[in-house]
Amino acid sequence: MGIQGYIRAGGAVLGLALTMLVATGSAHAAGWRIGSPPSVTASVSMPATLSAVSCPSATECVAVGSYLDSSGKPDAGPLVEVSNGSGWTAPSTPKVSGGGLMGVSCPSASECLAVGTIDRAGSGAPLAELWNGANWSVLRGAAGPGSEGTLGGVSCSSPTSCMAVGGGLTPSGADSAELWNGSTWTAEPLPGFSSHGTALPVASVSGVSCVPSGVCDAVGYHSTYGGQGSEVVTAEWNAGAWSDREE
Repeated sequence: MGIQGYIRAGGAVLGLALTMLVATGSAHAAGWRIGSPPSVTASVSMPATLSAVSCPSATECVAVGSYLDSSGKPDAGPLVEVSNGSGWTAPSTPKVSGGGLMGVSCPSASECLAVGTIDRAGSGAPLAELWNGANWSVLRGAAGPGSEGTLGGVSCSSPTSCMAVGGGLTPSGADSAELWNGSTWTAEPLPGFSSHGTALPVASVSGVSCVPSGVCDAVGYHSTYGGQGSEVVTAEWNAGAWSDREE
């Protein structure tokens, strides 16, 4: 669910915090209703934003985002909120200064992978955090040591197969993808996309979705000539490789 909103410590709503899907007795959704917004239970007095949510079951959802600094800018620190179907709580997470989480995927109630960015000496660096059913921990090695950039989206087809995508992860600054197999990361560079027969670099890839078979689709855009516009790009991960899916 890609709805972003704001919450403030103590529960005062600054905007649309979260919506929840209400299902009827049939298999079809009846509509949307406004859910009770999470309260930031951490010992901070700053507002926060939620960027992504994943629900491994009908009664459990994990939402991620970041705190806002005193000026209202995001990425002052990662935020995780968990719903058990009746209320929200903020679990204990690793102490990370700066940055935030922008994507999360929970293939089961005992495993969630969240990705985003962390501040490193004034530059953004990839951040990944893993929930193992009991604790959150920072995963090392996403995008390689010393890498800069951001992981903006993630999708897990199983606990041992998660694809994360982001920007500026390669030495050339191009976008890339990282595959998590449950113990290690592997870089899986996205292809150079084409437009009217001309090869073009990817400017931003921020969304990815994977099905149980392991096939993934990633979406993003690249800037067109002179930065005057942009064009949508898509790619497919299948049989261990990415391919351009230009139509």
